[in-house]
Amino acid sequence: MQFDRTKTDIENELTIVRWEFTNQKAFKDKPIHMSRILANFKETCIVMKQFFAILNDQLKAVTGSQTEITQVSSRVTEAVQKLSSFEGDVFISGDPSIEA
Repeated sequence: MQFDRTKTDIENELTIVRWEFTNQKAFKDKPIHMSRILANFKETCIVMKQFFAILNDQLKAVTGSQTEITQVSSRVTEAVQKLSSFEGDVFISGDPSIEA
């Protein structure tokens, strides 16, 4: 891991005093957790984009189900609005060893 390599490089330098993080697990695990959350957001955005691409006027014309497609489209729009107005901290982990 890059952290360990950099730490070793610093320790090998005679002019720099050795340093330690008290909670290395949290230091290493937090970015991994954040990366997973961001990957989930990316996948959600891709799926939403695909829904909007499919739920269009052309589909309504082909299927003749304008009302049903409009209802599904409205539910997708509502889901996007819920995500965009979410005020919680999505990066807080369920793992108590990973401090925010």
